[in-house]
Amino acid sequence: MNDEYVWEEIANTFHTNRSVKHVCADAYFPVEHLPCGFEWEYNDPMYGPNLITEYPRVQEGKYKGEPLHVYVARMDTPVPTVLGVHSSKYDRSQDGYSVVLDQAERLFPDTAEDCVVYGNGERLIFTQNLGEEIDLGNGDTLKPRLVWTSSLDGSWSTAVRSMMYRFSCTNQLVNNKPIWKVRRTANHSDLVETRSRIMANQIAHAEAFASRAKTMASQEYTDEQFYKLIETLVPYRDTDSERSANNDAKKRGAILGRWEKEKADFGAGSHLMGSRWLAFNAVQGAEQHRINQNYKDNPDKALAKSVEGKTPLADQAWRILAEGYNLNGATTYA
Repeated sequence: MNDEYVWEEIANTFHTNRSVKHVCADAYFPVEHLPCGFEWEYNDPMYGPNLITEYPRVQEGKYKGEPLHVYVARMDTPVPTVLGVHSSKYDRSQDGYSVVLDQAERLFPDTAEDCVVYGNGERLIFTQNLGEEIDLGNGDTLKPRLVWTSSLDGSWSTAVRSMMYRFSCTNQLVNNKPIWKVRRTANHSDLVETRSRIMANQIAHAEAFASRAKTMASQEYTDEQFYKLIETLVPYRDTDSERSANNDAKKRGAILGRWEKEKADFGAGSHLMGSRWLAFNAVQGAEQHRINQNYKDNPDKALAKSVEGKTPLADQAWRILAEGYNLNGATTYA
């Protein structure tokens, strides 16, 4: 049974009946690559002051004659909007995000879920469903998704990551290590191979994560242990800065509040009253929904920080709770 047939057999379980072109309609804007230049005033002895425009170009080598730098400019605005500046080596054959968006749709058609265009279009994140729901019991459900990132300002590489979406609290548990670095291709056999590779990596990550989550959910974690965890993650500092002290206190309060919510929502039935899984999600949820949003309603900012790996509290909590290590590298399960 070939990989293409396998995909056709299981695709219906992932379908959202929404295409990438539909969900990411705002990301299909035209761009042009404009040469970077500068203006300077030259005082001609005969004709007087004159404003001169100069476009520096590469003097030798493979890119000889090409602009030294180019702007990536969005062209559907009244005046072209500059989204990024790149060297002469930048691939100018791609029309904005359309290439990666269309490739994602060809790989996994009608599975699009969400799309976020940042700023004027400098950066892009979109997600696709890819994997069976994982039931941890008591209404605690995980959904594997793919997270695609791309940018026109060079801040993000074009890549695919695995994400576990927790329905109950909209926690987005992103694997910071890409499972595939995107390269453009229209070749059918290449697409089939790429689809197979992404599916294999996604399924492996989902199974490993689900196994770890179920183990953590079976391990009791008391209030006393959680209070010590908070002190480890956000230690009390000897500081004269009232702002720093208040910031630390807000973090501890957000984490503790999330812990109480986790126990209230899931601390019964198939879950223990308190478990390592609930403790991790308390920290991760507080960081995603409160701390990384600066205690405001800005989920897009929190998602970007998750993709960029800017989740130090959740990362440290995972090492302690899931991998069994304390700050000194010793096991904590003893």
